[in-house]
Amino acid sequence: MAISPIENLVFSLIDLLKGSIVVAVPLIIFLLIGKWLGKKVAAKTKRSWTVNAMITTFIISWSVVLLMYFAPYIFALQELSIGEVPSFFSPAPASLLLSFVYGLVKVSLVSALLSILLLPLELIGLFVFESISKRFPKYSETARLAATAYVMAVFSSLVIIFIVPEAIAGFFYLLYFGF
Repeated sequence: MAISPIENLVFSLIDLLKGSIVVAVPLIIFLLIGKWLGKKVAAKTKRSWTVNAMITTFIISWSVVLLMYFAPYIFALQELSIGEVPSFFSPAPASLLLSFVYGLVKVSLVSALLSILLLPLELIGLFVFESISKRFPKYSETARLAATAYVMAVFSSLVIIFIVPEAIAGFFYLLYFGF
């Protein structure tokens, strides 16, 4: 039996709403960390909201991208070697240090680019948060942040799926093979 286009649309929408929960959970954690960190940055810099948001996003994305970039290397260090690596095959310490510094520079550049690309979503998220806060003022701020995270996860998923589906693959390509 064939599924009609209306049923296909309804089931796809339900799958989108269910799948956005997986994205919203880490986003809630990042929002709570970002809220705390944003207060610290705002107290130190005394700049506009945009500059504080860029700095906060850069710090959070730098931490996450650093973990993503060096995780394969850390896991590879745990592999058991069959034997001792001959000394003439082992890299020089200066080469290892240079590779590490190159990785830090690369992570910083990718995080800066990611911070710039995420700023429009942060502005839309701020609008959604203000709308939710006006509509549901009695709920706690954490609940309103969670609702905002879920709405933004659905919106971001729609944008990535329908407008720029190559964005995720492009991010990983830029992180591991770019620059």
